[in-house]
Amino acid sequence: MKKFCTALTLLATTVLLTSQGFAQRLLDTANFTISAEIKPSDYPEWSDSTAAWRVYATYDLDKDGKKEFLVIVDPATTSALDTSMATILRFEATANNTYQLVWHAQIPYMQITKGSWPCIAVGDVDKDGNMEIFYGQPSNQITAGDPNPDRIFIYEYEPSSGNFPATPTMTSKLQFPDRYYYAITSIVLDDVDNDGDVEMILSARRAYGGGWGNASLRPLFIYHLLGDISPGFSSFEVEFSDTLGTFNGGYYFNNHVVDFDGDGKKEIWGFTWDMLTFAVYEAQGKDTYTLQTDVNQATAPDDYGEQNSVGFFDANKDGKLEMFLAGQVSPPSAVFYLPNTDNLAGITTSSIKWLTSPLPVNFQGADIGDIDGDGEVDFFIGDWGPDRKVYRLKHLTGKPYDDSTGYKLDTLFHAPNDSNYTLLNVTVCNDLDGDGKREVIIVNTDVRPDHPEDVSLFIIESNVAVQSVRTLPEIVPTQFSLEQNYPNPFNPSSTIRFSLTAATTVELFITNSIGQRIATLLNKPMDKGVHEVTFNADGLASGTYFYTLKAGNYVQTKKMMLMK
Repeated sequence: MKKFCTALTLLATTVLLTSQGFAQRLLDTANFTISAEIKPSDYPEWSDSTAAWRVYATYDLDKDGKKEFLVIVDPATTSALDTSMATILRFEATANNTYQLVWHAQIPYMQITKGSWPCIAVGDVDKDGNMEIFYGQPSNQITAGDPNPDRIFIYEYEPSSGNFPATPTMTSKLQFPDRYYYAITSIVLDDVDNDGDVEMILSARRAYGGGWGNASLRPLFIYHLLGDISPGFSSFEVEFSDTLGTFNGGYYFNNHVVDFDGDGKKEIWGFTWDMLTFAVYEAQGKDTYTLQTDVNQATAPDDYGEQNSVGFFDANKDGKLEMFLAGQVSPPSAVFYLPNTDNLAGITTSSIKWLTSPLPVNFQGADIGDIDGDGEVDFFIGDWGPDRKVYRLKHLTGKPYDDSTGYKLDTLFHAPNDSNYTLLNVTVCNDLDGDGKREVIIVNTDVRPDHPEDVSLFIIESNVAVQSVRTLPEIVPTQFSLEQNYPNPFNPSSTIRFSLTAATTVELFITNSIGQRIATLLNKPMDKGVHEVTFNADGLASGTYFYTLKAGNYVQTKKMMLMK
């Protein structure tokens, strides 16, 4: 068991590890290195008996130029010993392969049931420049003493303290009636209907009770904020709820907001564990959403489902998104693919392609990206047993995208044989520590209370530095400057030029329309001169993005338009 430390020691706790001794777990050592391991026993505020549940990345929530990731630690999900309060942990990269715990908060609600599966989202919903962390609590069972508990807990960054508060800035009961059970499984924050307000989109694996008409048919809710993120009179108002029973039939774990058909209208894609079932709502205008397609039981009679295992990416680099899904029956498991279409209503069960045959494993938790910058899609997938591995599905250059001959499935990581490790979730990160190498965080959701050596987070780093910089020696800079990217609008890549009149540490990064950092192009010392960096937006949806240059005391942000 861990030893008690002072609060000062807690905040200063840092993980700095090398790859020594890790080879027995990492199988693809030619392409990857385990750059860090994070153990619950190293943190007094993290119970030894409770593993992490999920990781969310890549952020710069306090805008200090250091990237961060968030961790949910939920005893009701990952511990056999208790159902006490869940905790959010915020880690920040402070140097190469070095991560420091800089904030944590316990959710102020004692849980009384297990199988929680909580969720997080990040955004600036009230548009005041201060980022918020939204936490969705699904396991607050309705009791006689508390017939209508809080469902959403929001922590807003406080510039005065330079951190997030330890207690929620705001909570919400979501306008639910008493005794209405709503087991939240995902939160998405996005201006879906393009009305200038960021919506909160919720899914739930179960919804019933409360004497509410059609209550059991409402697992999808869309809200907007009235007021700002603060205690008191602010609240969330229902903008839309699905009363058609669209997402009934199985657990409804995830929503994704994209513009799949490229018509400028965003869609909400929701996935139900019911023989691979999903539906798509599209925003038609302010607070208006219509059902575009409802694909039911594409793998019948085999009950393939997914939990945190869908990714959207422009795999074939045609400026349009495709969908990848890792599904399981417990076992078998398989990877599925949906090619792009400009006709959402035309998507049917026959549109779904199998990228693998059924495999004797249990896929759960996946994420997508281009980890080594070679332009080919990488789909990383967790496997909770019996093999307890993490897989990398890699597209092969020049091969088809819509069948299994175009891909190779390799084992990236294997849990130690002498452990109980359960590898349920993975997260692809965009160069957390600023060394130009992208990472995958593997989440082990099973640690033993009397084994301080048990690791809950493995940070796997690509051996390839993706970003390169071109220096223009023929131009002598006369001032610090950041130029407009060119071309603009662009698809899929654009060049960013900046000038330095003195050697300094430079950070150049990209954020989306709600302030989330989606790419860090540079974070290193650079010499005086004029430099160019190419930003490749493969895998991103069309829309407005912002790029920011920080060079010494010089800070400048400009807008760029991605049009696919």
